[in-house]
Amino acid sequence: MAGKKISEEEIRETVALLQQYQNRAEAYRQQLALIELSIGDCESAINALDQLEKVKADKTALVPIGAGAYVHATISQVDKILMNLGAGVSAEKDSSAAKETLTKRKDEFTKIHGRLIEDLRGMHNEMQKLQLKIAQYR
Repeated sequence: MAGKKISEEEIRETVALLQQYQNRAEAYRQQLALIELSIGDCESAINALDQLEKVKADKTALVPIGAGAYVHATISQVDKILMNLGAGVSAEKDSSAAKETLTKRKDEFTKIHGRLIEDLRGMHNEMQKLQLKIAQYR
């Protein structure tokens, strides 16, 4: 009888650990979604800068304002880009420096994405082991 109580306690601990892994995995999936959005934002900005290089100053263009809406605007200067550096700080950069910064950001997000995917795979492997352990008690 004492052996059964230990196994019941062990299964409860295993189920609790499995639930912790499931919660962490969900948090990782949410982080991955946000990072994928950030990567897409960087790519969009780099593409926009590429297109701006083809535009001459004082030309009218459609400028996205979000949610699929655009406004007609006159672009008075195409060689200087105002970039958010974080913590409410912005800086003016030329187009090539802005693209370089965006490319570095995208690369960093991509590295983080890869690490999260790797960690998530490890969690899934551990969850499978725990599920097999739980199944043995049934």
